[in-house]
Amino acid sequence: AMPEQRNLTRQRLGIPPEAMVVAFSGKMEPGKRPLDLVEAIGLLRQQGVDAHALFIGDGVRRETAAQRAMSLGIADHITFTGFVNQSLIPEMLYAADVLALTSERDAHPLAVTESLVFGHPIVISDRVGCVGPTDTARPGVNAIVYPCGNVTELASALAVLARDGEL
Repeated sequence: AMPEQRNLTRQRLGIPPEAMVVAFSGKMEPGKRPLDLVEAIGLLRQQGVDAHALFIGDGVRRETAAQRAMSLGIADHITFTGFVNQSLIPEMLYAADVLALTSERDAHPLAVTESLVFGHPIVISDRVGCVGPTDTARPGVNAIVYPCGNVTELASALAVLARDGEL
């Protein structure tokens, strides 16, 4: 059974309890490539994966991301929290299953450390600085690395996690 708090947060956000929720935590700006996650959710849903994105934060790309979700027919599977107070971020992350870090440059994003507290696997672009055998995101241990900007590879990495609950 899913812990009560997690269920309540999902309910409040309109996210189905059984969906695989992929969190994006941070400013929705061009360099962080939030649209890559929207596209990947579209691909996953075409493949029959019950995937849902949770965008925690706000920024200039939010409107574009929302429009793209609508044109892909997946608006119901993308949730935008808007700006979230730092103290509420853990609650939002707890409602997710996976963290996606799609940035084309990000030295050491706090979101990775925060997500690992909840035991989330990290799907992370190869342009993010905290990837390595002794770093926060460890390929094959707690992270799957994909080539930045490659939406198909991003979706594949997420699909691997969706099909293997243990992983």
